[in-house]
Amino acid sequence: MPEALLLAPVAEAAVGAASIDAIVTGSFVSAAGLSAGTSIFASIGASFLGKAAFSIGISIGVNYLASLFKSQPVQKSDSTIKQALPARFIDVGRTKSAGCLFWYESPTQFFYVGKIITCDRITEIEQVWLNDTLMSYSGTLEGVATSTNGPWEDNVVVEARLGAVDQSISSLLSGGFSELAWPGDYRLAGLPWIISRYRQVDQKKFMEKYPNGAPETAVVGKMASCPDPRNPAHDLSDPQTWTWTDNAACVILRYLVDIDGWGLDPDDIDIASFQDAANHCDQDVPTTSGWEKRYRIWGRYTTSQDRSSVVKAMLETCDGRLIEGPDGKAYLYVGIARTPTVTLTDDDFISIRIEPFGDPLDRVGTIQPRCVLESQNWQEQPVPQVSLPDVDPSAAAQIEDMPLQYCPSEYQAQRLAKIRLHQLSPEWTITGVCNLGGLRSFGERVVRVVHSELGIDQTFEVTGYGLNLTDFTYPIKLQAVAAGMYSMTPDELNDIPAIPAAPSIAGLPSPSSITAVYDDAVSPPDINVTWDYDSTFTYELQYRNFDTVTPPQPDDGWVSVAVTGAGTQKITSVPAYPAHQVRMRTLGTRSASAWSEAVDVEES
Repeated sequence: MPEALLLAPVAEAAVGAASIDAIVTGSFVSAAGLSAGTSIFASIGASFLGKAAFSIGISIGVNYLASLFKSQPVQKSDSTIKQALPARFIDVGRTKSAGCLFWYESPTQFFYVGKIITCDRITEIEQVWLNDTLMSYSGTLEGVATSTNGPWEDNVVVEARLGAVDQSISSLLSGGFSELAWPGDYRLAGLPWIISRYRQVDQKKFMEKYPNGAPETAVVGKMASCPDPRNPAHDLSDPQTWTWTDNAACVILRYLVDIDGWGLDPDDIDIASFQDAANHCDQDVPTTSGWEKRYRIWGRYTTSQDRSSVVKAMLETCDGRLIEGPDGKAYLYVGIARTPTVTLTDDDFISIRIEPFGDPLDRVGTIQPRCVLESQNWQEQPVPQVSLPDVDPSAAAQIEDMPLQYCPSEYQAQRLAKIRLHQLSPEWTITGVCNLGGLRSFGERVVRVVHSELGIDQTFEVTGYGLNLTDFTYPIKLQAVAAGMYSMTPDELNDIPAIPAAPSIAGLPSPSSITAVYDDAVSPPDINVTWDYDSTFTYELQYRNFDTVTPPQPDDGWVSVAVTGAGTQKITSVPAYPAHQVRMRTLGTRSASAWSEAVDVEES
C-alpha cells in the first residue's frame, strides 16, 4: 500500500515551453525536475505563420452614415475616411456579420457601400438585414436583389458574392460610375462581399423613406467551411476541399490547421481522435421540445486575438481536451461519458493523497452560463442557471459566471454548466506519484482507479501529469467523474424567455384573418394566402416547411416572400414537404408589428 503523502505539487501549466494551459491538459514543474518531451506542444507557440491583414478600412459607424446621408440629398462630394486596418476575421458556423468597409462612393443620385462579410469563402447567405429589419427582396443576391419591404422599399438594392476564387465582379459597381471603370479583374477573389446601393429620393419624402439614414447592412448565413476528418474528400492542406459544418470538433480542427489560426502541420494532428470527437459532437441530445446536436460552434476569430484564448473558448464549448499523445500528436476528446481503457491500482502509486469533495472554499453550487443567441437578436444573454442538487452545506455559496463565446444554444450552455459544476465539486480528488506503470495513462482523458482501502472503483479524469526525469516517477492529478454529468433530460432543461416584440410607436396591429390553402393545380402545390388588407400599411409574409415528427422552433426555418397583392398572395415554388406554415406582420414607416401566430396550410 503506498503511503498517503504528497511528495511534490504538480502545477497546472502547459506541456512544453509555451504557456498554453487552455490547450493542453498536462503539466510540468521545473522546480521538481519534471519535463515534457519534445513535441508539437513544445513548439506550438512559435509555429504560427500569420497572414498580412487585408488592407481595408473597418466598417463606418451607422451614426456617421446616417448623419451624412439624411441631413441633405446625396450629392457628388469627396470624403476622406481614416480608419485603422482591421485584423483578418473568420466567421464559423452560422453567424450574423456586418463585415467591414471596402467601398464607399456617392456619385449622382446613388450612394454605394461595399463590405467584406468575412475573410474566407462562405457557403450561403440566408438573410439580409437592413438595420433591424429582415429584408424581403425580389431578384437574387448573386444578381441584384431589390428590397420589397421597410420604409425605403425599392430604393435599396443589394448584390453579394460568396467568396469563390473565380467569382464575378459586381454589376452594381462595374456599371455604376460614368467617370470610373471598375476593373474586370477586381473580383475580390476568395472574399465574400455585399454591395448596398441607396437611391436618392425627393427631399419631402426623405424622412419617410430614410427615417434613420442609410440602413446598415448585415447578413446571416452559413459561414466558412471546415475540414471534416471523417470525409475522405477533405484534404487538411487544401481549404478548397472543405465544406460547411458547425460540428465543434471540425471547427476546432479548422482553427488548428488554418494559417489564420494556429497554422499547424496536418501531420501533427491525430485524425482518428478527431473523427471520434466529430461523431460525438454529432450525437442527438434532447432539448425541452426536440433534439439538437451535442456540440456546435458559431462565432468569429481574428488574427489579432491571443491564440490560446481562442482555443480555450472553443474547447469550453464542447468540454474539450486537447492532449498530447504518446506519438507527440494532438488528440481531441470532447465531453461525453467514457469507459476507461486504463486501470490504475495501489500497485501503480508510490504515494497518494485522496480527498473527498476537495476544498469546500473552491466548490461552486450554481453556474450562470452566458452565450450569444440568434433568438435574442444575436446578443449575449444569460441563460437559465444550473445548480447541483444536495449541495454540501459546508461548501462556499458561490455562483460562477460561465461565458461561452462560441455556444449557439441555451440548452448546450446548460449541459456544459452541469458538466462544469461536477468538475468543480468532484466526489474524490487524487494527487499522487506513480511508478512508471502510471505511464499507461499518458494521453488518456480518463482512467479507472481502484483503491482497496477506501473502496474506490470508478472513473477519474486525468487533470495533470508529468515525468520526473531525476527519479523516473510519474506525478499525476485525478478527479472523479460523476455518473450522469454528461446528460440532461428535457425536464432538467429550461427555455430562455423570448425577446418581446419591440413596441410600435403607432401601435401597429398584426395582420388578421390569415388563411393559407394549398393550390393543387400544380405539383408540388402553391400556397394561396389571404388576410384582412389595409391600404395604410405594407405587409411582410414568410412561410416554412417542416417534418411533423420534429416540429420546428418558433423562429426556425422561415423564408420571406415578396408581397405584391392586396389581401392575397400566391407563394410559388414551394418545396414538397409533409407540412407548411405561414406568418405575417404589418410594416409601418418606422416600425413593424409583432409576427402573427404561425398558420398551418390547409388542404383545398
